Amino acid sequence: MYNGAIVSPSKYDYVVQLLIAVPSGSRSPSGCTGIVVGDKVVTAKHCCGGWPGCTQLEGAIGCVYRDHKRVAGIIGVYSAPAGDYRDWRTIEMERGNNNRLPSGYRGRDIAILQLDTTVRTRRRFAFASETPAVGVDVFHATYGPNEDLAEADLDGQEPVGGRSLRRGKFTVTARRTPPARTPPIVSGIVVEVRGEHRPGVGRTHTVGGDSGGPFFTTVVTGGILGHGTHEKDLIFGVLSAGDRTAAPTTDYEVVAAFQDNPWAQQAFRDALLPIA
Repeated sequence: MYNGAIVSPSKYDYVVQLLIAVPSGSRSPSGCTGIVVGDKVVTAKHCCGGWPGCTQLEGAIGCVYRDHKRVAGIIGVYSAPAGDYRDWRTIEMERGNNNRLPSGYRGRDIAILQLDTTVRTRRRFAFASETPAVGVDVFHATYGPNEDLAEADLDGQEPVGGRSLRRGKFTVTARRTPPARTPPIVSGIVVEVRGEHRPGVGRTHTVGGDSGGPFFTTVVTGGILGHGTHEKDLIFGVLSAGDRTAAPTTDYEVVAAFQDNPWAQQAFRDALLPIA
């Protein structure tokens, strides 16, 4: 994420950095962000080397990092929607634009990976079945590349010691339902968000490596008269793509949301993930 704020990894300890490959080696490894829950991690389906995305048949292998340390290994795909993570592709993609346009309807760009061990977290969070309304401010936390050259990819190599966790503030600009098609598209909605403009810093925006990271709102729960309260993050989707071809005042990020997504609702229950 560019122009985000560095935060302590303990603040959002469920956010992890992923390095994912498919066992066959047929696709290049991908660097993404994910949400760890016990021995599972939720991320973007396209993080398994791009098209068509993670599948149980091909599987997945890789590593999970938090705070510059390896905390688990990826040993498979627990569950993922069938088919391509995109429901259609635009002509711009066919002409080759280096994936700069968010191609296709990305409501299926979600997957659950299996880990070889349980990763403990303390931060309270849950996966929300409803998305925030247009105009609401939301947050994104990620281990993706950033403007700090010491933490950027250099010649395709990961930085020594990994990257820092960053958080950015965004505003919901649109919520889109699947386009009409025969047969119908079976996936949830997508949410478009725009990063805030930080004076003296610039507009916050996502980059490759942020994919799969959570978008969420935070609520304060518990306690009486302010005593014993705690924060809880309501995660409504994961980053799928960003539009960098638009003008600086109209660029946006695409979030694959859990709302109205039959696969997500069933798979999250089966995996015993916390649901709001």
